[in-house]
Amino acid sequence: LLFAHNNHIAWGSTAGISDQTDEFWLTLNPNNPEQYWHQGKWKDFESWSELVQVANGEPVTVTARRSVHGMVLAHDSDSGVAWARARAWEGQSVQDLMTWVWLATDRSLEAADRRIGGKTTNINMYTMNKAGRLGYVHSGRYPRRAANHDARLPAPGDGSMDWQGMRPYSDNPRLLDPVQPYIVNWNNRPS
Repeated sequence: LLFAHNNHIAWGSTAGISDQTDEFWLTLNPNNPEQYWHQGKWKDFESWSELVQVANGEPVTVTARRSVHGMVLAHDSDSGVAWARARAWEGQSVQDLMTWVWLATDRSLEAADRRIGGKTTNINMYTMNKAGRLGYVHSGRYPRRAANHDARLPAPGDGSMDWQGMRPYSDNPRLLDPVQPYIVNWNNRPS
């Protein structure tokens, strides 16, 4: 489905490499490391046990945790810190898959562009019709970050740097009918 066609349009894709994730450091409650500080109060992690099968060894049980920011990557009660990763595509895997599936029913570049708006993952999408018209859109959902959030660094998870929702699809770079008869990209951000 990444590279395909129907009787009206063809499409292809490359990796978009744009920033759709952030790491947040969480302050753990010294009296209960299963809680973290967020928006002025201690919150419980959502947590559950997972049994991990180990090759040539005994199974290991681990505790999986989730905060308001996403899955917890590390939890260190001794230092009082946990790390969580927010992902713009969280919980959207089926929607993304169905966008690829239903793209096969679109008959125009404009319809394909609208359809691709349902994809949350970061992919450069190229379309072409039988007449040679070309289209491009840098798909995906991108967070609206707090004004002073430096996305290069982990952010405090106390609520002060929480995402302010997602940017609208209309903000995504796109091109339809370029002056030159081609579009060039190789797994990179648009420029």
